[in-house]
Amino acid sequence: MKINKMRVFEEAKSAKRNYNFILFSILAYALATIAGLLGEIPGLFFINVLPEHIRTVVFSMWMGFGLMIVFTIIHVKFIEKRSIKGLGFYKEKMFGQYIKGALTGMGFMAIVVILGILTGAYTITLNTLTTNGLLSIFLMLCGFVVQGAAEEVLVRGWMLPLLSNRYNVACGLILSSVFFVAFHATNPGITLLPVVNILVCGVFLGLYYIKEQNLWGVFGFHSFWNWSQGNLFGIRVSGNDFPGESIFDTVSNDGMDLISGGVFGSEGGLLTTLVLLAGSFYYLYYLKKHHEF
Repeated sequence: MKINKMRVFEEAKSAKRNYNFILFSILAYALATIAGLLGEIPGLFFINVLPEHIRTVVFSMWMGFGLMIVFTIIHVKFIEKRSIKGLGFYKEKMFGQYIKGALTGMGFMAIVVILGILTGAYTITLNTLTTNGLLSIFLMLCGFVVQGAAEEVLVRGWMLPLLSNRYNVACGLILSSVFFVAFHATNPGITLLPVVNILVCGVFLGLYYIKEQNLWGVFGFHSFWNWSQGNLFGIRVSGNDFPGESIFDTVSNDGMDLISGGVFGSEGGLLTTLVLLAGSFYYLYYLKKHHEF
């Protein structure tokens, strides 16, 4: 089968709107920004009432990123006038795909950390946690479940198929990944290597989405990659120091920032580059073996 005949590309062809990359990026960024503001603003009234991790989960992750999903679905349903199933919301094997993606995301991050320990880039210690600490870890997981899903709906489910149909699959994959980089451009501590890694991550997730032909796997990977990075291993997530406790405390050793990622977190280091490139080449090999490009 030709790769552009796969179902997520075929169903996207019924869209009544298909913008060029520049207009698409402006629309997507505006949609995400408005959703984020609508979620964040109510949280300002609870600064002195709720702990930071609860405010982050409720107002930023659930409300802000949740509205991003809602706004994207509304646009697809009423502006593009097509089924939201075409984004990748197919029911078959949804739970299995999600669990597989979650385990893969956690596994990839664990490989990065283990390689960091073996190369001397990381020092890791086990934290002593209270009941409240464990609760904060669980709540952050609930937040990352929505946050990771929202970015995947926007970039992989919505942008990737439409850009692929307007140009070609390779261009759709690269351009949606470029937007993914731009979406993180204002993150704290971002430099050239984090930009490269976010681009590679976008390509990896795009290939994963194309291979599975649904969103469930990339939902699980993205959410649990972020959560395991921040609240399992205690590493900054894309430069952000998220609240809540962590099971481990992983410290970047002096002089090893290029490998470990330094202040940006593991997504700013060469170990993440290596792991995500390996995953990308695997999915590219699989797709080229089973489909005609």
